[in-house]
This record gives sequence, C-alpha cells and structure tokens, in this order.
Amino acid sequence: MKKIYLFLLSIFLLPTLLSAQTQLTNIPTIYINTDDGKDPTSTEIYQLGKIVIKSSDATENLDVVTEIRGRGNSTWNNSEKKPYRIKLKKKKQIMNNPANAKNWNLIANDLDNTLMRNALGFEISKKVGMPFTSSARFVDLVLNNRYVGNYLLTDHIQVHPDRVAVEEQPIDAVGLPAITGGYLIEVDGFATSEPFWYRTNAGIPITIKSPDDKVLSTEQYNYIKNFTQRFENALFSPNFTDPVRGYRSLVDEASLINWYIACELMGNPDSFWSTYIYKYKDIDKFYFGPLWDFDLAFNNDSRLGDATRKLMREHAHEPKTWITQMWKDDWFKKAVSDRWKQIIADGTLTSSLLKYIDDTKRLTSASVQRNNTLWNKTGYETSVLSLKTYVQQRIAFLTESFSLKSTINASRTDIAFGDIKLSDRSKAVPINISGKYISSNFNLSLVGNDAQSFEISTTSLSSVGGNVFVTFVPDAVKTHSASLRISTPGADDKFVPLSGIGIKDDTGINSEVQSSIHVYPNPVSDRLYIELPQELDIVNISITNIVGNRVYQQTLLNSKKVEVDILGMNLPNGIYVLKVNDSAMKLVIKK
Repeated sequence: MKKIYLFLLSIFLLPTLLSAQTQLTNIPTIYINTDDGKDPTSTEIYQLGKIVIKSSDATENLDVVTEIRGRGNSTWNNSEKKPYRIKLKKKKQIMNNPANAKNWNLIANDLDNTLMRNALGFEISKKVGMPFTSSARFVDLVLNNRYVGNYLLTDHIQVHPDRVAVEEQPIDAVGLPAITGGYLIEVDGFATSEPFWYRTNAGIPITIKSPDDKVLSTEQYNYIKNFTQRFENALFSPNFTDPVRGYRSLVDEASLINWYIACELMGNPDSFWSTYIYKYKDIDKFYFGPLWDFDLAFNNDSRLGDATRKLMREHAHEPKTWITQMWKDDWFKKAVSDRWKQIIADGTLTSSLLKYIDDTKRLTSASVQRNNTLWNKTGYETSVLSLKTYVQQRIAFLTESFSLKSTINASRTDIAFGDIKLSDRSKAVPINISGKYISSNFNLSLVGNDAQSFEISTTSLSSVGGNVFVTFVPDAVKTHSASLRISTPGADDKFVPLSGIGIKDDTGINSEVQSSIHVYPNPVSDRLYIELPQELDIVNISITNIVGNRVYQQTLLNSKKVEVDILGMNLPNGIYVLKVNDSAMKLVIKK
C-alpha cells in the first residue's frame, strides 16, 4: 500500500518536478526545451532551444543554447519513442565525456527491451581494442516539459580530434597529397537516401560521411570512390590472399580483425549492412570502425531466430560480400583465431561482461522502471537474463568456432607408413618422406569428407640422413581425415597420383577414398566446369601458372559441380596446373 501511495504521489508531483528541473533518478536528467515548444518532427531540420543538465555531480551540470532534430532511419520511422541529435552552439565536454564537441546523440533504445545493448556494444568495442569507442552515459530525458524516457547520450560518429581522428581536408583539396585523406565512409544499407553515395562493382552501397556534403568536391568524391574500388578489386583478385598484391596491403589488419571479432561477439545482424571505415592522409589503407548500432544485436533480431550459435558472416543481413571473401583467406582465419585467443586468455571476458550488465541494471533501475511505465514495456527482468545467457553461450561458441585445429589428432603420437611419418607436435605437423617424392611443387592432400590440402615450398624442406623433413600448419578447421594422397610432377608436366596409402585412425579402420573428377572443356576459353563423383563438404580449387604462381583459388562447401569463370580472370594463353583437392592435372587456356 505504501509503494502504491508513493508511486501515485510521484505521478501527481511530476509536473512540479519537471518545471523545477531536478534530477529525476540516480542518473543525470537532460531537459531540452525548443523555442517554439514543439517536439522535433524532422531528421534534417534543426530547431533552436535550450539544454539543461541536472546531475548529482556538479561538474556535469549544464545550461546552454542548443539545436535539436530527429536522427536515425528505421528507429526514427518505426518507433514511438524517438532518437535525437543535438548540436550545441559551442563545443562542450558534455557530462565530462572525453570529446570537446558540438554534436551529440540521444539514443532511444526503443527496440531493445534491456535498454543496454548499445552500451554493452561500446564496452565490447573497448575490450577488443578499437581505436575509438563512443562514450555512453545513461540519462533521463525531458523534452518540452514532458518526460520521454531513459536515453543513452553518446558521441556523434564524425571526423574530430577526439573521435575519428583523421585529418579534415581543406575545402580546396583537389590534388596530392591533400586529397588522400582524411575520409570517413560507411557501407550503408540506406545509402540511396543520402546526398553523396556510390556503389562498388560488387554492389556495395557506400555513403561519404566526411568530407560532408556541404564541402565535398568532385575530386574528393572520385578519389575515395576509386580507392574503395581499388580495395575491392584487390579483395576479389586471383592474388587476393597475397599480403602484397592482395587486399591486406590496403587495410589496417588490426582494426579489421578487431572489428570482425566484435561483430561476431555481439552477433550483430547489421554488422555488414552498416560498417564505418576511415582513411588517413598519405596512408593507402582502410581502417575499420568505429563500431556502432547494436540495438538488434545480442540475439535481438526476430528475423534470425535464435542466433546464439549463428555466425554473422553467414546469417547477418546483406551485403556480406566482402566478409565472405575475406573468410576464404587462411591468413584472415588464423588472425581471427590468434586475436580471439588473446582476448580470452586471462579468462575474464565472460565475467567482466556479465558484471557490466549487472552494474548497468543496478545503475539504471529507477530510470528503467519510469521508462517502462511510460511506454508500457514488460518483461525487463527476463530480457536481461536472456542477454546474460547469450553472452555466456556466445563466448563459448566463438571459442569453438574460431579454433584452428590440427588435422592430425593431438592425442596420437606418431603414425608411420614406410617412408611417411605424421605426428602432431606444437600445432605443426612434421612429415618424413623419402627423397624420391620431393620436388619444388610437391603436394600433400588429406581427402574425403574432411578434405584439406597443403602446399609445401622448397624453403620448408630440410634433409637429415637421406630423408626429407617438411613442416607445415594445417589451413582449415578439421580434426581428422579420410585418407592421404601424394602427387608429384611427372616428365610430361602432369601430376601423377601416388595413391593407396591410407591413414589408420584411432579405431584401427584403414579408409581409402578413390576419386574420379571430370573437368571440361580442356582446352578452355570461357567457363570451366568441374564435376565431382560425389558431394564433398569442402572443395579446394586452385590454378597455378608454369612458374609456380597461384593465379586463382577458391574454397567451396557442400559441392559436387563447380563452375569457374576463366574468361573473367584475363589470364594469358598457356599451360596451367589445376588442383581440385588431392587431384592435379594440366589445364590449357586457349582463347
């Protein structure tokens, strides 16, 4: 009865409290009054007004002139509780946040029943080591003397010394080196609604955020458009895995890997629909980030169903074109695996994120109750519990998914087959092979349903007592194999398989997989077709020229028939080596 009385009393006194502009709960309260007394109705047109901040920390109090407008796309159009952008007349470190800036956001979190997914996303951004992470402070918002709910005050994503710290270009920057940077762009599913945007050859829509539309020149537009296409061309080139000729030469590897891991950890379905990227002056590299927009992350998108064990590179909203191609690169897989191991090495990731959720819940409890009463929200406790469960299960799932396991079971000691000896030591696999099988393009393949192939260069060979030792690290996530085959080039440049050597697994069963692959037409001028005798889980395809340079590589899952666009590669006529898993053959290109 006492609780009901106090609640009714607070409702009765609410107008008085609002007019007095006091701190409503234990988090700061922001009061914004527009000059015309009307709430914003546009995401383009600012309205003049005044902002007052009341906080128990006197250093956070504020009373200045501001402008306010709506912000967002789907969140603005589909939510009753609206998000806002504010622009101060002068730069301020609002509520002691690091950035001394005019532009700030008030995020409504209306699609998130916990109200904390965006804040948790920023916490993850800091943990993975992103160069800039938006500040996040929970506040109560009163707009034109009407309480409108619990909000998150954040930085605005912009080029700024305390935010995305690339150089702002002079308005007259049209030549080198000034025109090389800085830029802030976004892979943006809503790009068509923006004043300046472009689409790459692969169909990726890009919005130019900085320089902004008021100062962006034609020369700047063309420069960043062409640089984006240069990056994409390298990503989809035959040499895309090459660290010098491929996409890695045009991207900051650390920011890319950290960005991707954070996307997967949050399970953000909008990760590739909305991706911020920036570029410094005089540095021909893209940097990925900042991370942004997580209200549908952490298993909060009903369109995906239960996404706890779904990888975003496979299930997130389009366009996933770039990340799908990156995952075909063994370097990318290993870099993700190694970085993930670093992030979880001290064993505190799960506990620290769960603590952050609990601390946030305690901090915002009074504000959340007021917010949920106003907007008729229910199920808060259940939603927070589900969020914690997701975090625990997601970390375990990614630890499993990102792990690169040796093909040979680590519980075995050595497996010997005459001249061949396999063992698992220190995550590398040494092989002892009779010298007569060794040549500069020696190839070892593990085939069957768990197919995996390895290329070995002469630089990795060493000779001891008449035998040749080779050390390599497996390049795919597999724990066992069906059989072993070795091939070496014959006098006529064809690869002669030396089959019939089986791997005896722990059960003692000797399994051997025979294969018959149909490749046509050969010679080929346009499209090459490869038919397998049965559908395989993994199909590794590569084409190598006569000097040993790989000009094409592709890995397919669950495939029986493959089509390769030879014409689109622009390869010169000549003789090449085509490899399909454990089989190799001469391929003639004649246009």
